[in-house]
Amino acid sequence: MELHLQTLIDSIKDGVVATDSDGKVIIWNPGAEKLFGYKKKEALGKKIDDLIGGPHKKEASRITRKILQRRVSDLIGTRYKKGGQPIIVAISAAPVVYKNFLIGGVAVYKDITDLIKKDKMLAHTNRLLRAISDINQMIIAEKNPENLLNLAAKSLKENGKYDLVQIVLVDHRARPVELIGQKKKRVLSSLPPCVEKVLKSRRSFFIPKVSQSPICRKCPQDDKNGWAACFILEHNRETFGVMHISHAGELFDQASEIKLLEEISGDLGFALYSIKKEKEKRQVEQTLKELQRFQEKILSSLAEGVVVEDAAGIFTYANPSFERMLGYPRGELIGKHWSVIIPEEQLPSVTKKSQARKSRTLEKYETVMRTKDGKKIPVLVHARSLFENKKFTGVVSAVTDISNLKKIQEELQASREEALAASKAKSEF
Repeated sequence: MELHLQTLIDSIKDGVVATDSDGKVIIWNPGAEKLFGYKKKEALGKKIDDLIGGPHKKEASRITRKILQRRVSDLIGTRYKKGGQPIIVAISAAPVVYKNFLIGGVAVYKDITDLIKKDKMLAHTNRLLRAISDINQMIIAEKNPENLLNLAAKSLKENGKYDLVQIVLVDHRARPVELIGQKKKRVLSSLPPCVEKVLKSRRSFFIPKVSQSPICRKCPQDDKNGWAACFILEHNRETFGVMHISHAGELFDQASEIKLLEEISGDLGFALYSIKKEKEKRQVEQTLKELQRFQEKILSSLAEGVVVEDAAGIFTYANPSFERMLGYPRGELIGKHWSVIIPEEQLPSVTKKSQARKSRTLEKYETVMRTKDGKKIPVLVHARSLFENKKFTGVVSAVTDISNLKKIQEELQASREEALAASKAKSEF
């Protein structure tokens, strides 16, 4: 029976340990040998907490007492291998009682280090994904680059549980401009060595052990423990800065974590590029508006009429002088075809000229236009065709009312005829 029990215990893959009432090991199966690294002969007779308690020996002894007192049965704790390596174990324990006397205890130790590590890694990854989601929302809502980067650094530090998250902004010549991510933003006079390396290579830079990295010896950061990484913030070959992250704790999955952090830096680079381009667009639009207002002032002050029509002959602009000339209120001509201001008898000739403008750049001619109340006035037209990428897009015309000029010409003609008639009569007399 005893042999059968020993065979059964030895066949269990997990560590099975039994102790006497003093906590000394009396059973140590092959699973325990593999788990903790002690051979059976090394473990037998040793106190279990001296053997695997390590730095947590005091806490382990307290738990052992509770097990023997029937106050604890299942728990998770940290125990130590022979070489001092910590492992996380799930412990299922029970006291051994014979005829109401405590004669010892038995415990099954299951290594759950990888399981706990995977659980922590999953939780950490979920927090980073939450940070990505938060930062993407910030990118949509926040259009001030400094505010965006401060909020992003704060979210990343809180969700990633990192010791340091800071962003070094640089100008178009890769010179330091500002340090973001600390309680107080400050201007940098020089770049940290790791940031210089990233800007030069234009690639992310990962340091698994800061204490062993030559480049980190020159770094002004006080904390030399753990790992660090730098990620370039750029988009469309435009560099805006470098995000620096460091942490004294464990890096669960280097490849996955670096990939997620690169995704975040890529999102921030795109956001900074978009903000810059939007700002440039607004500046251009403002300049164009100011130029347009300036041009309108010039055109409005001209005594001559100025009118613009598109490729279909629709008026898109008419200055006040042109509108006054034809008796139209401000803006009423816009959207109307040029034929509304041409008398019917003039339409064939003006239509012919209009067709010719599609291949001719300049034209000067006299015609007659009709005012809103139907009055006809003679005008002189200087027309210039507009082209874009060799495609006809419309016409801009300067129109001069020559009614007075025609009247003077008629008066001069009448005077000339009178003079000729008088001269003829005198000669006949």
